[in-house]
Parts: sequence; structure tokens; C-alpha cells
Amino acid sequence: MREIKNVAAIYYPDGSSRTSEQVKRKIALEEGTKIKHLTDFPGRRDFEAWTEIVTRQQEERKEILDIPEKVEVEIRTRRPFLLSLFGDVHAGSERVDYKRFAEDVEATKEVEGFSITMGDLTDSYFFNPGEDEQIMAGEEQVLYAQSALEKLAEGGRLIAGIGGDHDLWSKDRMGAHTLYHEFHERFGAHYLEGPSKITVKVNDGEEEVDYKIVGAHKARGHSIYHPTHTPLRQEFGARGCDVSVTAHTHEKGHLRKVIPDFEGNERVVDYISLGAYKESDRYSRKQGFRAIGEAGQGGFGLVLHPGQKKVEVHWTIKGAAKRLLGVE
Repeated sequence: MREIKNVAAIYYPDGSSRTSEQVKRKIALEEGTKIKHLTDFPGRRDFEAWTEIVTRQQEERKEILDIPEKVEVEIRTRRPFLLSLFGDVHAGSERVDYKRFAEDVEATKEVEGFSITMGDLTDSYFFNPGEDEQIMAGEEQVLYAQSALEKLAEGGRLIAGIGGDHDLWSKDRMGAHTLYHEFHERFGAHYLEGPSKITVKVNDGEEEVDYKIVGAHKARGHSIYHPTHTPLRQEFGARGCDVSVTAHTHEKGHLRKVIPDFEGNERVVDYISLGAYKESDRYSRKQGFRAIGEAGQGGFGLVLHPGQKKVEVHWTIKGAAKRLLGVE
């Protein structure tokens, strides 16, 4: 290597030359650019580690978000009481009997009755916006339904609420909160979905009587010949219940049957299909369904008795309340 014009250079056999800077750049390009990672990479997890992780997450999720299939409550009383069963209010729709619903809530409160709601309390985000016929926005519907539940829950008298399909569409489609968000914290009652078994233990201080109720907003099956087909079918998966109740079809009906077992014992089961407070909408009319009249609307009122297994089924909630008040 010798200086050429004050620049260090390397001469090759073929007579060519490169400066020291050119040689350094050539060597750097041949070696390539290297990165030294100063932060550690995440550790690799084997199958055993992943099993531990997902099991822990499963348990934590269940602790926070679990929806039970069976619940029990105890009611201490020496007198018969009202249990209101209602659903399919469809709050927000323009053709809802809001006055009747308000009267049923008031009747339940007047006799200090208890309630189980059966879903579709709001019309929510209707599946065909062109046919929604809404008089309340989605948020207003939720606030309206929550105000009714708050009234029924006063004094710890709301037993449970079962989610429907209309009032869960906002969650299913967009992950948004519904009126069932923080249900237990807000109303002091159980939130349920699908076929749910509710045992109401009635304690009069001397004897405890269990009333076993199985309910769902929507159950399998349907028949044009009898509105109680769905609660009848539902009872096959809950043998031993006293009451099987469903909603969703908007077809009101009640059937009482005596069910014998192999040993010759008999039990009485009431099968109930709830009516709706929504009489009609454009979708149902296009599908050929008639508007629901007064007799086919609304929920049922049960009068349960302490000290004995006795269920009185009343076609209307107001009728059951009048029975307890001694009014004909």
C-alpha cells in the first residue's frame, strides 16, 4: 500500500487500486448489516404451559362472566303470593300496549309480588331496519326497560331475568352492552340465558316447599295446533319440574297435565306459553300473522302457596293480583 495524492490505497495484481475507505465499504457490504436485539423475545410455551394458561383464563372468565343454568332462591312467607311471568314487551315498537304493561307492573307491586322476566323486553335493533317502526331509539328502550325492572326489583322481589333475542341483538352483533349488563349488581337478581332451572323454596317457618320452574325465552319446536307445544317439549329435558314456561312465539296458552311415573306416582305440571305486549308489526303482517287481541296479550300470574305444593295459574297478572286482594 502506498500513498496516492495523500490517500492510502491498495493495488491489485491487475493494476487496479482501491482506497482504504472503498475497501472498508466493500467488506461491510459483504458481511451485511447485523442487528443486536437488546430486548429478550417472548419465551416459547409448550403444550403443558398452554394448558395451564387456558385453564386459568377459563376459570377467571367463569368467575366473572358465568351464566348459571340452575339457580335457587328462598322466600319466607306464611301467605300465598304472586309470581308474575312476562316477556315480549318489545319496548320501542309503536304497536305495544304500554298501558297494559304498566298496569301489570303496578299490580305486581301492589301485592308485593315477585317476578321472572322472559326476554325481549326491548325491540332493540330490529333485524330489518326498514320495518322497525320504532318510536324510541335503542338507548331509550333500554332506559325504559331498566326503569320497569328497577320498580319490580324494589325490596329484592325480582327473582331472575332471562335474555331474549331482540334484547340481545345489540350484544350479538356489535358487542354492545344491553339492559342485562351488570344485571345482578343493578337489580339484585339472577341473569339467565336459554333453558334455565329455577327452584323457588317457599319457607313458612315450619315447612319448606320447592316450586321447580324451567323457563326459556325461546325453546325448540312449534305447533300450529297448540301454543303450549314449546313448553311441553322443554319439559322433556327437565322432568320433575312443576312449571314449564316459554315466550317468543307470541301465542298465549296454558295446559295442565298429570304426569305418572313408573311407580304409579303422579305429579301435576303446568305448561305456559306467554303472550306478548306487542300486538303486531309490518314483518308479522307480511308473514300472514294476525294482530294479537287483548285476550292473547300479556303475561301470566301464578299464585304459589306456602306449606303445600299448590300452583294457581291465572290468565292475567292483574287477575292473580285481584285474587290475592280478595277482589272479584
